[in-house]
Amino acid sequence: MAFANGTAAGANIDFNDFGTGPFTVPAGALSTTVTVPTLDLDGPELVIEDFNIALLGSPTNGVLGTNTSATGFIQDGDQPELTIPVGASTVEGGTLNFTVHLSPPTIVPVFFDLVFGDGSTQGAADYVPSSTGPFSMMPGTTDTTITVTTIDDAVFENVEQFVVQIGAGPTNAVLGVPSQANGVINDND
Repeated sequence: MAFANGTAAGANIDFNDFGTGPFTVPAGALSTTVTVPTLDLDGPELVIEDFNIALLGSPTNGVLGTNTSATGFIQDGDQPELTIPVGASTVEGGTLNFTVHLSPPTIVPVFFDLVFGDGSTQGAADYVPSSTGPFSMMPGTTDTTITVTTIDDAVFENVEQFVVQIGAGPTNAVLGVPSQANGVINDND
């Protein structure tokens, strides 16, 4: 039996390749199960990693069939969470800064998008995000700042509010709580 890493970091890091056999298929049985123990590292990794296992050589009292390999999947149990811990406010024409927090830090890059809900604002007439993504957080990073510029107009308005939210399905992280925050724009007219 031979193991190959796939996206897994390697034998004795993500899984144990404790032996290559021999394995026995009992008389009258059509198959046997090979158990491959997985290992839990101290830090978050890829959400799902894979490795390959292949049958090698010439079996005793049998022959290898056409399907001689399989892929094993390891789901990481300690994925980091992305949150937006607090909202932000400014006077129109000012800048809002939102911190996206990742906890714990990870050993692989994290990617995410943002979604903006206009709330009581007039959308692009009141604010302009620097980007909606994709944003990236490199290994070891715990915070990144998202900047939103507000538009100064000559119109009297009540206090306006919009929502910034981490988009569904970030890569190499999961959504934490809270995953959204309010942006408040105070009128200056």
